[in-house]
Amino acid sequence: MINEDDPELVAFVTGGKTDEAMRAYLQESEGDLLRILEDLINVLIENNLVLLTDFPNHAQRKLMRRQGIRNKLQSTPRS
Repeated sequence: MINEDDPELVAFVTGGKTDEAMRAYLQESEGDLLRILEDLINVLIENNLVLLTDFPNHAQRKLMRRQGIRNKLQSTPRS
């Protein structure tokens, strides 16, 4: 039986990366995950599987504000 803190097992599961490297990856990927979640929420709303009003008021405001900003940035030509 292999212990969960066995160095060979840890190296295999983490791809040999250090705890610091894995923490850095998680922190760097949070923005990507947030965008995926926003897209998922939008798809659920567009397909009437979830209503915007199903979310708490503060979440509704944040979602609408982010969507408004994204729409504005998409319609503004880049310089």
